[in-house]
Amino acid sequence: SGFIRWRIPLDAIIRVYPTANPLSAPAWSLDRLGIQYLKKNGRALALISPAAQHEFMSLLAQRAGLEQVGAELKRPGH
Repeated sequence: SGFIRWRIPLDAIIRVYPTANPLSAPAWSLDRLGIQYLKKNGRALALISPAAQHEFMSLLAQRAGLEQVGAELKRPGH
């Protein structure tokens, strides 16, 4: 997002889902993906808007070991 860069470890991601959440985020569009991930002090949420959402989610599922459940990706056991 511009000059700001976040890195979320793939193994920390527990859920990825479509959202139109209007909360302030570095995503330019309201057609977003919510990424729930684990941090040392609990869960966190990042909102992003990749240009090719379906391709992004497919690649993320493969690389992060997430499973498709409807329109969402989830880490097995969470």
